[in-house]
Amino acid sequence: MHYFLYFPGRQTLPKEEMESIGLGNLVDGDGPTWSQITGPDKGQGAFATWSPGGRDAPVGLDEMQTWEEHPGSPLADKGAYWFGWYERDRPIAFDLKKSKSFDGLGAILGDEGEWNIPIARYLPHDNCWDIKTGKYSRQIAEVYKDYFEMSEQFVTQFFGQLDQLEELGLQPDDRIGLHEIPMNVTWEYCVRALDMNYRLTSDLIHWMGLLREDISVLRLIMASTEMPLRVQMLAESGDQKKTDLPEPNRISASVAQFI
Repeated sequence: MHYFLYFPGRQTLPKEEMESIGLGNLVDGDGPTWSQITGPDKGQGAFATWSPGGRDAPVGLDEMQTWEEHPGSPLADKGAYWFGWYERDRPIAFDLKKSKSFDGLGAILGDEGEWNIPIARYLPHDNCWDIKTGKYSRQIAEVYKDYFEMSEQFVTQFFGQLDQLEELGLQPDDRIGLHEIPMNVTWEYCVRALDMNYRLTSDLIHWMGLLREDISVLRLIMASTEMPLRVQMLAESGDQKKTDLPEPNRISASVAQFI
């Protein structure tokens, strides 16, 4: 079942206001649907719901729902909205999938469900022609540039640590790939990976516990960088550069099986 939101004292929120409080990513396709209800604060307000896959959405509060008040942040004041769900029917990846999604690999996250993580190099690119040099180049679209460049940093770090471990005669552990890049930067990267394919925000990811453990973060990073394919290619060819990959092909294997 999809989560739902409650906004005290409101009838609806335009997209611009949703964006101003960090919820713009939730406005997707035909959703959300708005209605007026008596909320968890016992007052009147706007109730935002979604109906993925034709499932019936709740029409108001009931005793089976769990609600949490937004605690306040740089974007949203305390109580600006409430987050609700059914404990026995918590949101899963299928419920939160956006109307448009990007090719990716599956990764098992903190809810023990599999999430489709966009592969950085599969994201839209621009075909460019430099008039001065007369040369063609293929460049990642500007809107995805930061995500793509960060993915390459993770690849460089991952294989750099493997080299260090090999020199020391040690074996890699689950923490590899999370040592050097600051975790706040890593968190932002993971949130971006999830919000491209799902109606999610940092707050919702936190509430759902998707990235609570380092292993979930590692699985996401491995999926976004096609690490299983890179490692396989390295094992098959000693001459293959560790960061090189062939032209994009669709991949369906879950990265979870490699951990």
